[in-house]
Amino acid sequence: MSLFGGSGGPYSRAKHVDSNHINSSILGGCPSMLDYHMWPHIERLYTFKIAGYDNLLGDYKIKFPKFGTWLENMMELPAVKATYSKPEDIHKFVSSVRAKNARYDF
Repeated sequence: MSLFGGSGGPYSRAKHVDSNHINSSILGGCPSMLDYHMWPHIERLYTFKIAGYDNLLGDYKIKFPKFGTWLENMMELPAVKATYSKPEDIHKFVSSVRAKNARYDF
C-alpha cells in the first residue's frame, strides 16, 4: 500500500490509519505526547482552504471520520486552546516568508 497512489488510491494509507489507529487520541484514551507533537503540523491543514487548496482535503469529516473526531477533541483541550494559531495568521506568515519579507507579529 503506497501513500501516494498505487493499488489503493491516493487516500488508501490515510484511510488505513483512520480506521485502525485513531480513537479519542492517536494511541487511544487520553491525549499523549504524540497527539501534542502532531498538533502544530495538523493545525496548518486549515490554511489550505484559505490558500485556495480546499479541494486537497475535501470534506475530511466524511472521508476520515475518526480523524475529524480527533481534530474536534484536540480543539477542546486547554493546551491546544491556549496555543492555537488562527489559520489566517498562519497564511499571512507563510505568504510573508515567500515574499522574503517575513512578518512574525500577528
